[in-house]
Parts: sequence; structure tokens; C-alpha cells
Amino acid sequence: MKYIGLILVAVLVVVWFGRNYSERHPVTGEVMPTVAAHVPSAKQNPDDSPPPPQTVLLGKAEALETNYDFGSMAYGQKGAHTFIIKNEGQGPLKVKSAGSSCSCTLGGVKNGNNVLPGETVEVELTWTVKQKSEKFRHWAEVSTNDPENHLMRFDVVGRVVEMYHMIPGGEWDLGELQTNEPTVFEGVIYSLAMDKFDVVRSECQNPLVSVSWEPISLESVKAENAKSAQKVLVTVAPGSPTGNLRELISLTTSDKMGGFLASFIIAGRLTGPIVFQDIELRGVGWNPQTNTINLGNFLARDGKKIKVYFYVRDVEGEFEVQAIEQKFDSLQFTFNPVGRVVGKSKVYDVDIEIPPGSSATRIEDNMEHVKLNLKNPGGKEFLFKVSYRSI
Repeated sequence: MKYIGLILVAVLVVVWFGRNYSERHPVTGEVMPTVAAHVPSAKQNPDDSPPPPQTVLLGKAEALETNYDFGSMAYGQKGAHTFIIKNEGQGPLKVKSAGSSCSCTLGGVKNGNNVLPGETVEVELTWTVKQKSEKFRHWAEVSTNDPENHLMRFDVVGRVVEMYHMIPGGEWDLGELQTNEPTVFEGVIYSLAMDKFDVVRSECQNPLVSVSWEPISLESVKAENAKSAQKVLVTVAPGSPTGNLRELISLTTSDKMGGFLASFIIAGRLTGPIVFQDIELRGVGWNPQTNTINLGNFLARDGKKIKVYFYVRDVEGEFEVQAIEQKFDSLQFTFNPVGRVVGKSKVYDVDIEIPPGSSATRIEDNMEHVKLNLKNPGGKEFLFKVSYRSI
């Protein structure tokens, strides 16, 4: 029993010293709180904690431009322009068409739905000018997965102009035609719409008229704001009949649109030895620019008769008409074979009659055309037209 008592006393002493050591600071001797060691339970396993939220990387759509001024275009001309969208974000960018006023296509990468960071996608607008208005505007929209640019719009504007212009405008007045050498006139055909074109063919019904063309510097048409131009040379060979020349010339061009037709009129005159004078009767007029006698309107049952005067210059002997050719054979002519001397000229009375008969309309493209075949030095033919309406 004595040993058992000693053992119990020793245990109590050890417990007391251990408690005193753990509860007092080793330096200050102050009692310290006892902290139990944390033993994680099976329910608090760190591997079973929820994962942290993940950041979603999105694309960012940046367009280099959204509006473009195409400049001048002609009616029927086709145009195209490409806009660029770059992905400035950290994730993939999705781009797709969302509607347009014209034809809109996406290109530039194999898959417009997966534009990687730093890559670009092309938005191409193609259109055709279908209205002859002063200006045009076409647009297209694309949608993206960029929250700040979910819908992007691209616009193309421009002006509608004639495909080709001529210098001079209107009729080309060649003036007095030469009798012993070719008459040459120079003009220009230019375009405000085409960057390049070529003249490939010309047409004119008069075999004495020929047309050639050659390149010309844009500096010569700088004031016209031309994009392209060609010099046009019109040559009229000797041999034109006395009277006025008026011919239609058509030029066929070749360009990236397939070609167009440009037309203009040349006018000239060969005075020769014969001119009409003193046609000032009531209801009758004379146009020296077109060599046309206008008889006006009259009753078909009464017909019409007028007297005109041929002034023939520098003629030896008498003026003589060998034959008369007409388109409709509607006129009758009576020439006084003997002329009156007036200075260096001779004047001949000429009666022109439209006999009574059925009604006829001889105006504009349906006028009577007359050719006098002459036996007279200085002029073998004399051409003029007669306009009237008989009712």
C-alpha cells in the first residue's frame, strides 16, 4: 500500500506541472489559453470544396471604318467595297450577316463564326446602281458576340453620273469642209465612273467619215474630274456633196463592265457654188444649218407651189441639173435654164410644187430628201430636204 500511495502522488505532481507549464507564458508567467488541435473531419475534406468561378473570354469587334464614299458611278454599273473587322478581344469573335440593302458576303477567314484574337474578317458589300437618282446609298449589318458591338452597320454612299461624256458637248461643229484635203476635228470622250476604258469600234453611215482614237493624259481633262479619257479624231475625206453634213457617230467601248455605247453628232457644211436665197414666202422657211425648206401645213387637195432662187457662183456657161433623186418622189421641179447675172454669180428661178393629192406627213426623220446631180464645176451634187404636212 505504501508503494501505491507514492505512485499516485507522483502522477498528481506531473499533471500539475504540465498544466502549469502549458497555461503560463514562459517569460511573463501569465496564464495562456489552451488551444485544441484542429483535426479535420471527413465531412470537411478540402478536395470536396466547390471550384472557384471561371472567367469567360470574349471577342471584341473593332472596325477600321464603317462608312465609305465610293465616288461616282453610272446607272447599271456594279460596285464592291470591303470593310474589315478585327478581333481585339481575348476570346473568339463570332460574326454573321444580319441583313442588308444589297448583296453582302463575309470572307477573309475560313469560319466567320470563330475569329480568333488578332485575326480579321472581311465584310464585302456588292451592289448595282439601279436608280437614276443623283445619289445612292447601300448598307449591310452584321451581328457579333461582342456585348458592346452586338450589331454593326456599314454604309457605302456615292453619286450617280452618266457613264461617258464628250468634249465638246452636243454636236461637234466641223465648220466649213475642205474640198481638196481631209477635214479633221479633235474631241475627247471621258468617264467619271470608270477607272479605265478603251474604244474598240466606231460606226458611221457616211463612208467619207472615219474615226480614230488614242490615249490621252488625264491632265488635259483635269477640270472635268475625269477618271479616264480617250482622244477622238474625226476625219471627213474630200468628196462631200454641196450643202450641209450631219452624221451620227457611235463608239463602242470595252471596260470591266462589258462595254457601253457612246454616240454623238458631227455637223459641217460645204458651201460650194450654190446657195438658196430669198425664200421668205408666206408659210415657207429656210434653215441654212440643216439645208431644209419648210413648207408648213396645207390642204392636200390644193397642193403647194413656191418659187426659190439658186445663186450659183463662179460658173462658166449655164447652170444645168442632169438628174433629180428623191426619197418619196413627192416634188416637181422646174428650172429656168437661163440665169440672171448678179456680180460674179448667176441667179436661177426654180419652181417647186407638191401636186394636189392625198395627205402626207413629211417631217423630222420622214422628210423628203432631194439630191440634184449637177453639170457644173465646183460641185457635182447638191443635197437639201423639204419638210411639210398636207392634210
